[in-house]
Amino acid sequence: MLTECFSVSIFCHSCWVCGGFVSVCGGFLSLSSPSARENRHALTRVVLYSIYAPLQYLVQPSSATFAAPNRRHGSALGVALHRLFDTSARHCHPTPVRERKETAVEYSLFTKLAAEFFGTAILMIFGNGSVANVELKNTKGHHAGWLNIAMGYGFGVMFPVLMFGAISGAHINPAMTIAQAINGMFPWSDVLPYIVAQLLGAALGQFIVYLTYYPHYKETEDAEAIFASFCTSDADDKKVNYFVNEMFGTLVLVFGALCCLMDPWGVKDPAAAAIVVGFIVWGLVTSMGGPTGPGLNPARDLMPRVLHAILPIPHKGSSRWNEAWIPVVAPIVGAIIGAWLFSFFFAA
Repeated sequence: MLTECFSVSIFCHSCWVCGGFVSVCGGFLSLSSPSARENRHALTRVVLYSIYAPLQYLVQPSSATFAAPNRRHGSALGVALHRLFDTSARHCHPTPVRERKETAVEYSLFTKLAAEFFGTAILMIFGNGSVANVELKNTKGHHAGWLNIAMGYGFGVMFPVLMFGAISGAHINPAMTIAQAINGMFPWSDVLPYIVAQLLGAALGQFIVYLTYYPHYKETEDAEAIFASFCTSDADDKKVNYFVNEMFGTLVLVFGALCCLMDPWGVKDPAAAAIVVGFIVWGLVTSMGGPTGPGLNPARDLMPRVLHAILPIPHKGSSRWNEAWIPVVAPIVGAIIGAWLFSFFFAA
Protein backbone atom coordinates (compact mmCIF):
# COMPACT_ATOMS: atom_id res chain seq x y z
CA MET A 1 0.00 0.00 0.00
CA LEU A 2 2.76 2.43 0.90
CA THR A 3 4.65 1.89 -2.37
CA GLU A 4 1.58 2.22 -4.56
CA CYS A 5 0.41 5.40 -2.88
CA PHE A 6 3.86 6.92 -3.12
CA SER A 7 3.90 6.12 -6.83
CA VAL A 8 0.50 7.74 -7.25
CA SER A 9 1.76 10.83 -5.49
CA ILE A 10 4.67 11.01 -7.95
CA PHE A 11 2.47 10.63 -11.00
CA CYS A 12 0.14 13.25 -9.53
CA HIS A 13 3.00 15.69 -9.14
CA SER A 14 1.20 18.18 -11.38
CA CYS A 15 -1.01 18.83 -8.36
CA TRP A 16 0.90 18.98 -5.10
CA VAL A 17 -2.30 18.95 -3.08
CA CYS A 18 -3.40 15.65 -4.60
CA GLY A 19 0.06 14.15 -4.49
CA GLY A 20 0.74 15.12 -0.91
CA PHE A 21 -2.70 14.04 0.27
CA VAL A 22 -2.43 10.64 -1.36
CA SER A 23 1.07 10.21 0.05
CA VAL A 24 -0.02 10.91 3.61
CA CYS A 25 -3.19 8.80 3.36
CA GLY A 26 -1.25 5.91 1.94
CA GLY A 27 1.28 6.17 4.71
CA PHE A 28 -1.30 6.11 7.46
CA LEU A 29 -3.14 3.23 5.85
CA SER A 30 0.12 1.32 5.84
CA LEU A 31 0.28 1.63 9.61
CA SER A 32 -2.64 -0.76 9.90
CA SER A 33 -0.81 -3.46 8.00
CA PRO A 34 1.23 -6.19 9.71
CA SER A 35 4.41 -4.69 8.31
CA ALA A 36 3.78 -1.26 9.78
CA ARG A 37 7.00 -1.26 11.76
CA GLU A 38 9.04 -2.03 8.67
CA ASN A 39 7.29 0.76 6.75
CA ARG A 40 7.95 3.39 9.38
CA HIS A 41 11.07 4.75 7.75
CA ALA A 42 9.33 4.81 4.36
CA LEU A 43 6.33 6.60 5.85
CA THR A 44 8.63 9.32 7.12
CA ARG A 45 9.88 9.95 3.60
CA VAL A 46 6.32 9.94 2.26
CA VAL A 47 5.14 12.55 4.75
CA LEU A 48 8.19 14.71 4.10
CA TYR A 49 7.56 14.44 0.36
CA SER A 50 4.11 15.92 0.87
CA ILE A 51 5.91 18.92 2.42
CA TYR A 52 8.48 18.99 -0.36
CA ALA A 53 5.87 19.38 -3.10
CA PRO A 54 4.54 22.82 -2.10
CA LEU A 55 8.04 24.02 -1.25
CA GLN A 56 9.19 23.01 -4.69
CA TYR A 57 6.33 24.98 -6.16
CA LEU A 58 7.30 28.04 -4.15
CA VAL A 59 10.93 27.94 -5.15
CA GLN A 60 10.09 27.29 -8.86
CA PRO A 61 6.89 29.26 -9.54
CA SER A 62 7.59 29.34 -13.27
CA SER A 63 7.47 25.58 -13.57
CA ALA A 64 4.18 24.39 -15.02
CA THR A 65 4.57 20.98 -13.49
CA PHE A 66 6.38 19.51 -10.56
CA ALA A 67 9.19 17.96 -12.48
CA ALA A 68 12.51 17.63 -10.73
CA PRO A 69 14.27 21.02 -10.34
CA ASN A 70 16.70 21.92 -13.09
CA ARG A 71 20.15 21.42 -11.65
CA ARG A 72 21.54 24.39 -13.61
CA HIS A 73 18.69 26.89 -13.47
CA GLY A 74 16.70 25.89 -10.38
CA SER A 75 17.15 27.73 -7.13
CA ALA A 76 19.59 26.48 -4.56
CA LEU A 77 16.72 25.53 -2.23
CA GLY A 78 15.00 23.62 -5.02
CA VAL A 79 18.16 21.68 -5.83
CA ALA A 80 18.69 20.89 -2.15
CA LEU A 81 15.11 19.71 -1.80
CA HIS A 82 15.44 17.56 -4.86
CA ARG A 83 18.56 15.89 -3.51
CA LEU A 84 16.77 15.15 -0.24
CA PHE A 85 13.52 13.95 -1.78
CA ASP A 86 14.70 12.57 -5.07
CA THR A 87 11.62 11.23 -6.84
CA SER A 88 13.46 9.08 -9.29
CA ALA A 89 12.76 5.46 -10.03
CA ARG A 90 14.40 4.33 -6.84
CA HIS A 91 11.46 5.86 -4.94
CA CYS A 92 8.74 4.83 -7.35
CA HIS A 93 10.09 1.27 -7.36
CA PRO A 94 11.95 0.90 -4.12
CA THR A 95 14.06 -2.13 -3.46
CA PRO A 96 12.76 -4.46 -0.78
CA VAL A 97 13.56 -3.42 2.74
CA ARG A 98 16.36 -5.52 4.15
CA GLU A 99 15.51 -7.72 7.08
CA ARG A 100 16.74 -6.12 10.26
CA LYS A 101 17.16 -7.67 13.64
CA GLU A 102 15.33 -5.50 16.12
CA THR A 103 17.25 -5.12 19.31
CA ALA A 104 15.07 -5.61 22.37
CA VAL A 105 14.88 -2.62 24.68
CA GLU A 106 16.24 -3.42 28.12
CA TYR A 107 14.28 -1.51 30.74
CA SER A 108 15.60 -0.64 34.15
CA LEU A 109 14.42 -2.60 37.16
CA PHE A 110 12.55 0.46 38.39
CA THR A 111 10.58 0.66 35.15
CA LYS A 112 9.78 -3.05 35.32
CA LEU A 113 8.58 -2.69 38.89
CA ALA A 114 6.40 0.26 37.90
CA ALA A 115 4.87 -1.90 35.18
CA GLU A 116 4.14 -4.69 37.68
CA PHE A 117 2.72 -2.19 40.16
CA PHE A 118 0.32 -0.52 37.75
CA GLY A 119 -0.48 -3.75 35.95
CA THR A 120 -1.59 -5.46 39.16
CA ALA A 121 -3.57 -2.37 40.16
CA ILE A 122 -5.42 -2.48 36.84
CA LEU A 123 -6.12 -6.18 37.36
CA MET A 124 -7.78 -5.39 40.69
CA ILE A 125 -9.76 -2.46 39.34
CA PHE A 126 -11.22 -4.50 36.49
CA GLY A 127 -11.55 -7.76 38.42
CA ASN A 128 -12.79 -6.87 41.89
CA GLY A 129 -14.45 -3.79 40.45
CA SER A 130 -16.69 -6.06 38.42
CA VAL A 131 -17.46 -8.13 41.54
CA ALA A 132 -18.38 -5.00 43.47
CA ASN A 133 -20.62 -3.88 40.61
CA VAL A 134 -22.50 -7.19 40.71
CA GLU A 135 -22.63 -7.86 44.46
CA LEU A 136 -23.05 -4.50 46.16
CA LYS A 137 -26.46 -2.98 46.76
CA ASN A 138 -27.95 -0.34 44.44
CA THR A 139 -25.19 -0.39 41.84
CA LYS A 140 -26.08 -0.12 38.17
CA GLY A 141 -24.83 -3.66 37.64
CA HIS A 142 -26.40 -5.21 40.74
CA HIS A 143 -27.12 -8.90 40.07
CA ALA A 144 -25.72 -8.55 36.52
CA GLY A 145 -24.45 -12.10 36.77
CA TRP A 146 -21.35 -14.24 36.73
CA LEU A 147 -20.43 -13.48 33.13
CA ASN A 148 -19.98 -9.82 34.05
CA ILE A 149 -17.40 -10.86 36.65
CA ALA A 150 -15.67 -13.27 34.27
CA MET A 151 -15.42 -10.54 31.65
CA GLY A 152 -13.98 -8.11 34.19
CA TYR A 153 -11.22 -10.49 35.19
CA GLY A 154 -10.51 -11.48 31.59
CA PHE A 155 -10.02 -7.85 30.62
CA GLY A 156 -8.20 -7.22 33.90
CA VAL A 157 -5.49 -9.61 32.78
CA MET A 158 -5.61 -8.89 29.05
CA PHE A 159 -5.04 -5.15 29.26
CA PRO A 160 -1.99 -5.18 31.59
CA VAL A 161 -0.37 -7.88 29.45
CA LEU A 162 -0.97 -5.74 26.36
CA MET A 163 0.27 -2.61 28.13
CA PHE A 164 3.27 -3.91 30.03
CA GLY A 165 4.16 -7.32 28.61
CA ALA A 166 7.06 -5.92 26.61
CA ILE A 167 8.38 -4.06 29.66
CA SER A 168 8.27 -6.44 32.60
CA GLY A 169 6.65 -9.58 31.23
CA ALA A 170 3.43 -8.50 32.98
CA HIS A 171 3.50 -11.24 35.58
CA ILE A 172 1.05 -9.25 37.78
CA ASN A 173 0.97 -12.39 39.94
CA PRO A 174 3.51 -13.56 42.55
CA ALA A 175 2.72 -17.18 41.67
CA MET A 176 3.80 -16.57 38.07
CA THR A 177 7.00 -14.84 39.20
CA ILE A 178 7.97 -17.60 41.63
CA ALA A 179 7.08 -20.37 39.18
CA GLN A 180 9.20 -18.90 36.41
CA ALA A 181 12.13 -18.41 38.76
CA ILE A 182 11.98 -22.01 40.03
CA ASN A 183 11.88 -23.30 36.47
CA GLY A 184 14.86 -21.19 35.41
CA MET A 185 12.84 -18.74 33.31
CA PHE A 186 13.28 -15.65 35.50
CA PRO A 187 16.20 -14.30 37.60
CA TRP A 188 15.91 -14.90 41.33
CA SER A 189 17.37 -11.48 42.04
CA ASP A 190 14.19 -9.85 40.69
CA VAL A 191 11.69 -12.10 42.44
CA LEU A 192 11.31 -10.20 45.72
CA PRO A 193 11.11 -6.73 44.09
CA TYR A 194 8.50 -8.03 41.65
CA ILE A 195 6.39 -9.53 44.43
CA VAL A 196 6.53 -6.35 46.51
CA ALA A 197 5.45 -4.27 43.50
CA GLN A 198 2.60 -6.69 42.78
CA LEU A 199 1.38 -6.65 46.39
CA LEU A 200 1.43 -2.86 46.53
CA GLY A 201 -0.33 -2.62 43.18
CA ALA A 202 -3.04 -5.00 44.36
CA ALA A 203 -3.55 -2.87 47.47
CA LEU A 204 -3.86 0.29 45.39
CA GLY A 205 -6.29 -1.27 42.94
CA GLN A 206 -8.52 -2.64 45.71
CA PHE A 207 -8.48 0.69 47.52
CA ILE A 208 -9.61 2.43 44.32
CA VAL A 209 -12.49 -0.06 44.08
CA TYR A 210 -13.39 0.71 47.68
CA LEU A 211 -13.37 4.47 47.07
CA THR A 212 -15.46 4.31 43.91
CA TYR A 213 -18.05 2.02 45.53
CA TYR A 214 -17.95 3.62 48.97
CA PRO A 215 -21.67 4.57 49.14
CA HIS A 216 -22.64 1.05 48.10
CA TYR A 217 -20.41 -0.52 50.74
CA LYS A 218 -22.27 1.53 53.34
CA GLU A 219 -25.66 0.48 51.95
CA THR A 220 -24.87 -3.23 51.59
CA GLU A 221 -25.82 -5.36 54.61
CA ASP A 222 -24.82 -8.72 53.15
CA ALA A 223 -21.41 -9.56 54.64
CA GLU A 224 -20.83 -12.27 52.02
CA ALA A 225 -21.37 -9.81 49.17
CA ILE A 226 -18.94 -7.34 50.71
CA PHE A 227 -16.33 -10.04 51.32
CA ALA A 228 -16.65 -11.33 47.75
CA SER A 229 -15.65 -7.94 46.37
CA PHE A 230 -12.36 -8.21 48.29
CA CYS A 231 -11.17 -11.80 48.36
CA THR A 232 -12.11 -15.43 47.83
CA SER A 233 -13.62 -18.24 49.89
CA ASP A 234 -14.88 -21.73 49.23
CA ALA A 235 -18.58 -21.84 48.46
CA ASP A 236 -18.94 -25.09 50.43
CA ASP A 237 -16.57 -24.11 53.26
CA LYS A 238 -14.28 -27.05 52.48
CA LYS A 239 -10.59 -26.17 52.79
CA VAL A 240 -9.47 -29.19 50.79
CA ASN A 241 -11.67 -28.23 47.86
CA TYR A 242 -10.55 -24.63 48.26
CA PHE A 243 -6.90 -25.71 47.87
CA VAL A 244 -7.54 -28.11 44.98
CA ASN A 245 -9.58 -25.59 43.02
CA GLU A 246 -7.05 -22.78 43.41
CA MET A 247 -4.14 -25.08 42.59
CA PHE A 248 -5.58 -26.54 39.40
CA GLY A 249 -7.02 -23.23 38.26
CA THR A 250 -3.63 -21.53 38.54
CA LEU A 251 -1.91 -24.50 36.91
CA VAL A 252 -4.12 -24.13 33.84
CA LEU A 253 -3.67 -20.36 33.82
CA VAL A 254 0.13 -20.43 33.98
CA PHE A 255 0.50 -23.33 31.56
CA GLY A 256 -1.85 -21.67 29.07
CA ALA A 257 -0.30 -18.22 29.43
CA LEU A 258 3.25 -19.50 28.90
CA CYS A 259 2.18 -21.54 25.87
CA CYS A 260 0.63 -18.43 24.34
CA LEU A 261 3.32 -15.89 25.21
CA MET A 262 6.46 -18.01 24.70
CA ASP A 263 5.56 -20.25 21.79
CA PRO A 264 6.84 -19.00 18.40
CA TRP A 265 3.50 -17.58 17.29
CA GLY A 266 3.11 -15.66 20.55
CA VAL A 267 6.63 -14.27 20.39
CA LYS A 268 5.96 -13.12 16.83
CA ASP A 269 2.60 -11.56 17.70
CA PRO A 270 2.58 -10.76 21.44
CA ALA A 271 -0.59 -8.66 21.20
CA ALA A 272 -2.58 -11.61 19.88
CA ALA A 273 -1.07 -13.82 22.59
CA ALA A 274 -2.08 -11.32 25.29
CA ILE A 275 -5.66 -11.32 24.02
CA VAL A 276 -5.76 -15.12 24.16
CA VAL A 277 -4.44 -15.04 27.74
CA GLY A 278 -7.31 -12.75 28.65
CA PHE A 279 -9.75 -15.23 27.18
CA ILE A 280 -8.08 -18.04 29.15
CA VAL A 281 -8.82 -16.14 32.36
CA TRP A 282 -12.34 -15.41 31.19
CA GLY A 283 -12.89 -19.11 30.51
CA LEU A 284 -11.33 -20.17 33.81
CA VAL A 285 -13.62 -17.89 35.82
CA THR A 286 -16.69 -19.25 34.04
CA SER A 287 -15.57 -22.90 34.30
CA MET A 288 -13.57 -23.27 37.54
CA GLY A 289 -14.69 -20.14 39.34
CA GLY A 290 -17.78 -21.63 40.93
CA PRO A 291 -16.22 -23.17 44.05
CA THR A 292 -13.91 -20.33 45.12
CA GLY A 293 -14.18 -17.22 42.97
CA PRO A 294 -11.43 -17.96 41.84
CA GLY A 295 -8.30 -16.17 43.05
CA LEU A 296 -5.45 -17.77 41.06
CA ASN A 297 -3.18 -15.02 42.36
CA PRO A 298 -1.78 -14.53 45.90
CA ALA A 299 -1.64 -10.74 45.51
CA ARG A 300 -5.23 -10.62 44.27
CA ASP A 301 -6.42 -12.26 47.54
CA LEU A 302 -3.96 -11.33 50.28
CA MET A 303 -3.83 -7.54 49.97
CA PRO A 304 -7.60 -7.08 49.52
CA ARG A 305 -8.07 -9.29 52.60
CA VAL A 306 -5.80 -6.96 54.56
CA LEU A 307 -7.84 -3.96 53.40
CA HIS A 308 -11.07 -5.79 54.24
CA ALA A 309 -9.77 -6.19 57.78
CA ILE A 310 -8.74 -2.56 58.32
CA LEU A 311 -11.23 -0.48 56.35
CA PRO A 312 -14.26 0.86 58.23
CA ILE A 313 -17.04 -0.94 56.33
CA PRO A 314 -20.37 -1.54 58.10
CA HIS A 315 -21.65 -5.13 58.09
CA LYS A 316 -18.42 -6.47 56.61
CA GLY A 317 -18.13 -9.53 58.85
CA SER A 318 -15.02 -11.66 59.32
CA SER A 319 -11.94 -11.50 57.10
CA ARG A 320 -11.48 -15.29 57.51
CA TRP A 321 -7.78 -15.30 58.31
CA ASN A 322 -7.92 -18.98 59.24
CA GLU A 323 -8.12 -19.86 55.53
CA ALA A 324 -6.12 -16.95 54.12
CA TRP A 325 -3.07 -19.19 53.51
CA ILE A 326 -4.93 -21.29 50.93
CA PRO A 327 -5.31 -18.70 48.12
CA VAL A 328 -1.64 -17.83 48.66
CA VAL A 329 -0.01 -21.27 48.77
CA ALA A 330 -2.28 -23.17 46.36
CA PRO A 331 -1.76 -20.80 43.40
CA ILE A 332 2.01 -20.93 43.91
CA VAL A 333 1.98 -24.74 43.86
CA GLY A 334 -0.23 -24.81 40.76
CA ALA A 335 1.87 -22.20 39.00
CA ILE A 336 5.10 -24.12 39.63
CA ILE A 337 3.58 -27.28 38.14
CA GLY A 338 2.15 -25.37 35.16
CA ALA A 339 5.47 -23.68 34.41
CA TRP A 340 7.28 -27.02 34.74
CA LEU A 341 4.89 -28.67 32.29
CA PHE A 342 5.51 -25.91 29.76
CA SER A 343 9.26 -25.99 30.29
CA PHE A 344 9.49 -29.78 30.04
CA PHE A 345 7.28 -30.30 27.01
CA PHE A 346 7.34 -27.13 24.97
CA ALA A 347 10.16 -24.73 25.91
CA ALA A 348 12.73 -24.34 23.17
